[in-house]
Amino acid sequence: MKRGTLLGGTALVLTTGAALASPLPPHTQVFEPGVFEAQLFTGVRNYSSDHGTTADFMPRLRAGAPGPFDLALGIPYRYDSKSKDSALRSDLHLDLSYQWLDRGATQSVIRFHTMVGANSELEGVGSGRTNLGVAVDWRRDGIYAGNDLYLRGAWEHIDQRRPDEDAGPGSYRAVGLLTLEAAMDINVEGDFTPYFGLRATVGASGNRRSEQQSLSLRPGFHWKIAEGRSLFLVSQFDMAERGGEPERAVFVTYSYNFETGWGDAAASRGVEQVTARMARLERQVDALGRSVHNLERRWLLGTPSGDPVASPETEVLLLNQSGIAELKSSVGRLLDPLEVRLVDMRQDPDAPTRDRTVIRHAHGLTDKAVEIARALPGHQLIEESNEIPDGADIVVLIGFDLETALD
Repeated sequence: MKRGTLLGGTALVLTTGAALASPLPPHTQVFEPGVFEAQLFTGVRNYSSDHGTTADFMPRLRAGAPGPFDLALGIPYRYDSKSKDSALRSDLHLDLSYQWLDRGATQSVIRFHTMVGANSELEGVGSGRTNLGVAVDWRRDGIYAGNDLYLRGAWEHIDQRRPDEDAGPGSYRAVGLLTLEAAMDINVEGDFTPYFGLRATVGASGNRRSEQQSLSLRPGFHWKIAEGRSLFLVSQFDMAERGGEPERAVFVTYSYNFETGWGDAAASRGVEQVTARMARLERQVDALGRSVHNLERRWLLGTPSGDPVASPETEVLLLNQSGIAELKSSVGRLLDPLEVRLVDMRQDPDAPTRDRTVIRHAHGLTDKAVEIARALPGHQLIEESNEIPDGADIVVLIGFDLETALD
């Protein structure tokens, strides 16, 4: 199994060489060895009317690594509609994730990314510089009205369009950016989940021409198509921008998760299956033991004679320790035809929940306890006791085994 999934089963990570923080929401869990994810990403960014549109494409493969790591490799491709230039952004895009916090509802991952063999500036789709970055992503499940909160802080060194240059070779620059983002995963019924984020970006460079600021709304959704398959779409609208950030953008990722028959995931699943089988076997042996014990007692006691086994004044106390309130009255109705007097029927909330019904009787009332056991469905334990509550002759300690038997 995975160590976890992001956004209800959709594992989403960076898939463009343009920006670590821009396209997708936080990535807060890693895969175990033996778990893989194949992705196909496309992102379209529309700049000002003077700078046109760029489209990014990337197929990538993500795999669990030993320890709290996973690794993703992709091949980024870009098309610039203004200059009509297109090329691979780099020979390879490398993404390494480390799970440094995993406490159930709270999880966090540190991610590093870089290009391997950055493209040439002469190809017209980048600055010719190696892109790299680091991000810390944090998630808290159910933090407000059942919704999930995501936070991100990131620094990156990326390619941006120059606002003062014509499209074509030399129209990209390498800039440093700091990004802060807060987002909410809106939990609703079904496999379609809305997503809303707010992102702020500032330049982190001594070059004033590289300074930039932006505040962006990022609405979207993720859709679990089927088991292991998902689609994520997030759009971006700048409310304020300066220095070349995209005014409008849409990013779409299709993901397919699968497991191999090796690694920690398969081993963990095998242990879970063996444990479940052993638990079922233990329950079956326990049920058989109870049946044999009950049969032995009834066999040894024999069938009661036609004479009354006890006076009609035999006092019986019902204590409901099953945790199921309705069983108390149901058992009482089953004992109505017997020659007994119910002195009390009550819940016993202070006692631990009992899984099997027990009938305890005073000395000399074994036959009457057997008669009560035969009036109830299932197989009850019969015990002799010197301490019967409330001075009764017999006490029936009701367990939740009677719920199934009465059904």
